Amino acid sequence: MGSKERGGESPTRSLLDRLGSDAARSVLVARYFEPLCRWARLRSSTDCAPELIERCVRQGLHQTIDELSLSPSERSAFHWRLREAVQERVRRATPRGATPSALAASISESALARYDDALRQMSEADREMVVTRIELGFSREQMAELLGVPDKDEIDAATSAALVDLARRLGDDAA
Repeated sequence: MGSKERGGESPTRSLLDRLGSDAARSVLVARYFEPLCRWARLRSSTDCAPELIERCVRQGLHQTIDELSLSPSERSAFHWRLREAVQERVRRATPRGATPSALAASISESALARYDDALRQMSEADREMVVTRIELGFSREQMAELLGVPDKDEIDAATSAALVDLARRLGDDAA
């Protein structure tokens, strides 16, 4: 797989290194817009119009890119920061008393809060694995490209370890 993605695009880390570039920003927005919209629709109210979700995602993407420094720790938390920015914008835009999404209706609010708390307690690297694979739905091939990791087996191992850590934290919370 190497350091270049299909179509000659650079991995996400390289794009983050070039945040001042309009081309890099455009690639990042195009790459993350649809997965973030899918995730936000699952987590939001059914009363949120698709246009509202898309606006929140676009604003969250731009906010995260604008606020991101070039420090390695901030770049390693890129997916988490995207998720948080979009989640906050959708939460603020959701009307009070709105009908919960199918996901929210099937999982109690306290269970979602425990899940979010468990994610916050994880290492940045583990949290990135969970958010990128589970929440944004990227395949292991996409993750290898996005994260600049040439070995897909390494992605599998890191994702599995992160999920074990998440399950342990959720189990500890329930006890």
